[in-house]
Amino acid sequence: MNKTAFTFIAITILLLASFIPAGNAIATKENETKTMEVPVQIYTLHGVKEIRKELPIDEAMKLQKMAYEAKEAMEILFNKNASFIEKVKAHAIIDSFSYEMKKNELLGNLSIKEVKDLIMGKYFMKNRNSMEMQRLNAMAKFFQQNGWQVNAMCGMFASGLIIDIHPWNLILLLLSFSDLIIIGTIAFLLLVILDAIPHPTTIGYWLIGRPHPEVECGIYTMGLFGIKSLENREISAWLFGFSGVVVFNLIAIGFCPFIAMKRVE
Repeated sequence: MNKTAFTFIAITILLLASFIPAGNAIATKENETKTMEVPVQIYTLHGVKEIRKELPIDEAMKLQKMAYEAKEAMEILFNKNASFIEKVKAHAIIDSFSYEMKKNELLGNLSIKEVKDLIMGKYFMKNRNSMEMQRLNAMAKFFQQNGWQVNAMCGMFASGLIIDIHPWNLILLLLSFSDLIIIGTIAFLLLVILDAIPHPTTIGYWLIGRPHPEVECGIYTMGLFGIKSLENREISAWLFGFSGVVVFNLIAIGFCPFIAMKRVE
């Protein structure tokens, strides 16, 4: 697993600055500046807010470059071995990125300080007394007492042979094991297609196994409780509110408000 690639994915989602340019550059007249639509998703305990704005191509490219720099800065801030000077520089990079986002009206009514607090997890800690935070803490304690690793408000990546069981796909999953080959095949194909379409879910149980005898499966998360990951022959996980995709039952990528995971011995 490419840890740098995963970190960028997690940062893009968690960081609230998921603005991969959508569509091609457009220009209405030859002498007008070419523009590009930039979508931004802001994830909080209270839901997801999306902002879309047309920006000149050079400004969009500048933001994209700054996003990569912010990703690298976040890696430094979460690195226990990073020096004080390195962390000061990392904070400055994130401040600069947040300022540029605010200047381009891509942060909604959030201030630069609020965005940085959100990125660093302080936003959630400030809301410790909220009903949502109390629920997360209670869930975390319950699972941790039973030997599970937990994370919250996290970007996540999973690899392996993934069986994801949610209320919405339970009937299709059961039909895929049907003795009637045609029905089983159609149900399985529908599962694969629907899983590959980005979508939100409710509670779900995942069982992840080896895709090959010599390759271990894994789950990697980065969120409110830091960086948590597991690799093993088989892993079970409970996901609450996962939003994302599962591609060909081999790779999952998305955002999850709460996850509990454990090695299957």
